Amino acid sequence: MAAFLTFGALGAGCSAEGPPRSPAAQEALPPGVEEALDPDIKGGIALESRGLIAVTNEGARTNIPFGTPMDELKSQVEPLIGPATSEALVADCGTTAGPVQIAWDGMTLLARDGLFAGWEATDGGYAVIDKQGEVTIGQSLSQVTNVLGPLELKKTTRGYEFVIEAGPGATEYAGVFASEDPSAALEGFTAGLNCYID
Repeated sequence: MAAFLTFGALGAGCSAEGPPRSPAAQEALPPGVEEALDPDIKGGIALESRGLIAVTNEGARTNIPFGTPMDELKSQVEPLIGPATSEALVADCGTTAGPVQIAWDGMTLLARDGLFAGWEATDGGYAVIDKQGEVTIGQSLSQVTNVLGPLELKKTTRGYEFVIEAGPGATEYAGVFASEDPSAALEGFTAGLNCYID
């Protein structure tokens, strides 16, 4: 089982409306994703700012943007990483209609009205690839800033959060460190609708 991330936008705070609905799958990969993904990586998923990319064992890549029906997403993802370990309604996400949280080890997807709306990754096996370099959960603040440049950290209920604006067609992205110490570990990323980053 393989899993990897492309470094894209991560949503800060819980959006009341969530990401706009998009036509499901089969559209062209988002700009920069094709170049960012190692052509030798097969049989896994890549999380990125506008959704995720499924990569088969043969290397075929399918774009699964936010707004994709979850049944369709599962049919693409579960053969690659197995069935979800849990599925539950999120009672408090700043909205009257809580989203459904679907979890795998080290990764959680959020669905609203049956549509893919956001994700969070917390596992050190997930590499985050950006045009400036590679970031991995568990790397130190010093290592991450060497790739991304200076980060403005804000104390939240989860730790020390940073939020960076993304380009056109992408939401914000965010990450959380345990502290402001240069050796503090990067603990998580999230994109789209989420109920984790303050």
